[in-house]
Amino acid sequence: MIKKPKPENFNPIAQILDKVNSRYLVQNKFAQMEIELIWPLVVGTVIAKNTVNIRVVKDVLYVSFGNAIIKNEMFNRRLQLIESVNEHLGKPKIKKIFIS
Repeated sequence: MIKKPKPENFNPIAQILDKVNSRYLVQNKFAQMEIELIWPLVVGTVIAKNTVNIRVVKDVLYVSFGNAIIKNEMFNRRLQLIESVNEHLGKPKIKKIFIS
């Protein structure tokens, strides 16, 4: 079987999807969905139930809690949260975390 040469403007589908993801900020939505799924594993079920909102903008995770005591505890563990979330994601996606 003779292979035909690829055209000059040939792009693999992975490159095209990466361009679409970066252009339309779809990556943030995928990251947010992944974090919402792993959040109970990262913080535990009690804290996950008191989490009001999770949002990802670029490489920053915004988390809101309904309980002031839990909010304060999570604020003190910001670096551990970042490490744990990135470990569960399998890639260093989150660089900062804001807790409100």
